[in-house]
Amino acid sequence: MKMYIQVVIYEKDMRDSLTLQTLLSQRIPMYNESLNFILYIDDNSLESKLDEFFLECLRKKYSVSYVHDPTNRTLREIYNERISNLNEEEFLLLLDDDTCLPKEYISDFLRVHCDCKEINLFLPQVQAGGGLYSPYYSYVFFSRKIKTLEIGINSSKHIAAINSGMIIRGAFFIKSGFRYPDIVDFYGTDTVFSHEFRKYENSYFLLDSVLVHDISNHPSNNNIGQYSSILYKVNLFWLRFLKERPLILFLYVIYMFAYSVKMAMKFKSFIFIKHAIKLLTK
Repeated sequence: MKMYIQVVIYEKDMRDSLTLQTLLSQRIPMYNESLNFILYIDDNSLESKLDEFFLECLRKKYSVSYVHDPTNRTLREIYNERISNLNEEEFLLLLDDDTCLPKEYISDFLRVHCDCKEINLFLPQVQAGGGLYSPYYSYVFFSRKIKTLEIGINSSKHIAAINSGMIIRGAFFIKSGFRYPDIVDFYGTDTVFSHEFRKYENSYFLLDSVLVHDISNHPSNNNIGQYSSILYKVNLFWLRFLKERPLILFLYVIYMFAYSVKMAMKFKSFIFIKHAIKLLTK
């Protein structure tokens, strides 16, 4: 079994990345010739964050490829490059740089994947802001929390998930021909993947693993400048994504503006409304 693990870091030292720290602490078989874990670290920082000692520690468990590219390549480009190398029975694990993995995460996956040959997506439970954040139900641009989780095989109807922690079998990409489209760069990759996955697959596997993730576009983020900037980029994605569906696009514009007013009142800052008006006049 071969698994490609993709991590992108940006302006963060390697040893400060929760993801890399917890990958280092994974309890996985180290001397099993049938298992091959290839860790790709794409460093998009202006200055390289290479830490040779930390890298050598990671190499005790993974085959590691480190690439520094100060041009800040998009997630779309990086993910598509990784997808192009997958065969049907290989897996791709996507991770942001700020996800805390339980020590048994990869082992939990190894215990179940052999009995799920027809399943092409394995999802963790992701906690953020003190509650369940992913997976969730998605109805175009509205989302709803899943009240009762069932470990194991579940219907993929209306299901969506964030990138970090998802494990995808290469068979899905070969069957669907899916590649991340030009409308996404850093934001929206998880949405377009979930949307496309549901077209081809009826089910996914929910792992009995809980990840903790730092979500900068979560309403609990009290950094006004950061949250408003990210919200602007998220809204820009949705306007592009819904461009060919004018009625739904119109409804989203109403929702976007109403939410911007709500955030302006919450944070007592006009910047949210300013960004919404800027998007509508682009």
